[in-house]
Amino acid sequence: MRAIYGAAIALSLLAPASHAQDTQFLGFGYQISNDFIGDGHDRYRTGSTQASIMFGREWTGSLGTQYFDTLELRGSTEIAAPDNLEKPVDGDRPYAAVARLGAHTHFGETLSRTEFDMGVGVEIIGPQTKLDEFQANFHRWIGADDASNETRKAMIQDNVFGYGHIEASKTMDLGRSSRVTPFIEGHAGLESFARIGADFEFGGLISDDLKVRDYTTGQTYTAIRGTLSAMTLTAGADFGYMVDSAMLPESNDYDLVQERARARAGVTWEGQQSSATFGLTYLSKEFDNQTSGQVLGSFNLKYSF
Repeated sequence: MRAIYGAAIALSLLAPASHAQDTQFLGFGYQISNDFIGDGHDRYRTGSTQASIMFGREWTGSLGTQYFDTLELRGSTEIAAPDNLEKPVDGDRPYAAVARLGAHTHFGETLSRTEFDMGVGVEIIGPQTKLDEFQANFHRWIGADDASNETRKAMIQDNVFGYGHIEASKTMDLGRSSRVTPFIEGHAGLESFARIGADFEFGGLISDDLKVRDYTTGQTYTAIRGTLSAMTLTAGADFGYMVDSAMLPESNDYDLVQERARARAGVTWEGQQSSATFGLTYLSKEFDNQTSGQVLGSFNLKYSF
């Protein structure tokens, strides 16, 4: 809780006083991802959540040009696990539990019509997150296999990292019912990487909302609701270069696959009172001994009373 309060206070202090006086709640969004609802396994990037609380000046349907017009408090959790939770083979990835908390600002550049997401925060890894205990209790509740004592003993131990994050994107119409958003992304912290990719949307298009990108899958979810109702099909891909990762430490002789690829597709329904999203994402191999890539399923459901 201290980390949450600290991030909220830091974010408020970053904004100029004139902005802080006009600050209001703008929206909330989240995504849950798990490989069990993707390829049916329980391994590698096995589960993650991300949530965004948005606030700032009154939302008019597009980003302002000032750094602190639209602000985000972003939190996420993630678990990575070996292929076999009970008896991992030699050379498989270690169990890792990660929690992130950051303050981000979203703004646009008028001339190039480029939108930016810039943020700083903390990334916490290890048993201190208590995520291994949460997963164990959840698995027992649903009757699934739990990580063995051997697996949890070998998990990545406690550490804390600061992070910096930046994404630049530009949305371009391809017609009345389709558009593309190319983007570049960089992250330095617990994992340090650079990515380039694009997302396509087809069908009903909403132009006055704000979407945020999920850390693990690259899927986007609505953080500030627009005024229209629509069903939209999405597809996208990106290619990245991983410089280093505390989830696969070189000191433990893990051979990191530095070139990474993600491919995704999904469907989103935005109604006047409810919204729902479901997507599938393919992640390529992350280390040499990984037997194959994996498919994650993602979803979110929201209803306004």
